Amino acid sequence: MTLASNLVLIIFGIILLFGSYKFIGLLALVVGITGLISYGLKLYKGGIYQSKFEVAKNIIYALLIAWLLATIWMPLGVTKSLFTNFIFVVLVSGILIGSFYVVIHFYERILRFLLKIKMIFLAVVVLLIFLGVQIAKNTGQEFIRFSDEGSFSTDAHYYTSFGQHADKRSQS
Repeated sequence: MTLASNLVLIIFGIILLFGSYKFIGLLALVVGITGLISYGLKLYKGGIYQSKFEVAKNIIYALLIAWLLATIWMPLGVTKSLFTNFIFVVLVSGILIGSFYVVIHFYERILRFLLKIKMIFLAVVVLLIFLGVQIAKNTGQEFIRFSDEGSFSTDAHYYTSFGQHADKRSQS
């Protein structure tokens, strides 16, 4: 990003900080400031400082997005603290991204190994597809909600209590 776009982003972030979009303002402010620092390092220092700062900048962005996700999603529930939810989001996303990096790093070895045992590997894939088809065939009506024939398909009966729903079923 250019110097002007980073300055505009900082001004935009400051305006949003005083409005009702505080987190978006903070995010815009952090992106603008890190963009200015990155721009300055590119002009004056370059090299090793800029590459290390890029890694730090990506970590800062990831932590900000994880905090936003923890506040919106609350994966452990509202009874747990925001910090606990944040740690959970960081751990889950870190494990997922880390496992992707492990696969990328060892991709050639994994591919060579699977090519050595390709018949076994293909047999496992065919078995999984076959079992998936069998499970799909044996799945009955348990996932289809109750609805009388001719009635409108609305969710109104989901908002009633269980007893009222059972009474409604027995009347029809």
